[in-house]
Amino acid sequence: MANICTVLKNAKQVLFSDHENFNKDITGVRNIKDVKNVMGIYCNMKRVGTFGDKVLYQAGDYNFTLTIIN
Repeated sequence: MANICTVLKNAKQVLFSDHENFNKDITGVRNIKDVKNVMGIYCNMKRVGTFGDKVLYQAGDYNFTLTIIN
């Protein structure tokens, strides 16, 4: 997978999933900072892995997945 900023800019749809939200549409975000601002995340996230069209981010016990639809 390419740089996450490039992937997010070119995505037709971006879905966010964590322990509270399932496939919440956040289309229009341009980078991880935008994702954190939209969803109210204040910790530093680390990219853990890419699984097909899903990208997993984690910080301690908290994690979220971005599903990229092109």
